[in-house]
Amino acid sequence: MRRKTTDDIIRRALVGDRVAQEECTRQGIALPCPFCGGILTLHGTRGLENQVVCAACNASTGWRIGEQAALTAWNTRRAMAIVRCGRWNDINPAVLNPGIAWVCRCSLCGCPQDHKHNYCPNCGARMEGRNDS
Repeated sequence: MRRKTTDDIIRRALVGDRVAQEECTRQGIALPCPFCGGILTLHGTRGLENQVVCAACNASTGWRIGEQAALTAWNTRRAMAIVRCGRWNDINPAVLNPGIAWVCRCSLCGCPQDHKHNYCPNCGARMEGRNDS
């Protein structure tokens, strides 16, 4: 019975139910990545600050003070109602910054990336076509 209850809480949390999101956080459950469904990792490399990062697409919470705050930020996000589609635009090598190997930009938000993910880690757009992840 516990498994069904946990699955129900996760399902409700994923559609934006704030009470279910808070319950997941209390139970130490990190919701799956909203962009790709990937597995999450907790990073704590800046002193007391931590962040939750998707291992597959690099979506993250940004740095928060404490593990609980990072998990809360990840779990209490707004539900994604619309999936936007974009594409990766290759960057001309002439515009590359020295020491940073940007290879493409998101067609929707313009953020540079070092390789082509299936989703934009900045705006969450699903990338159309074949991507070389």
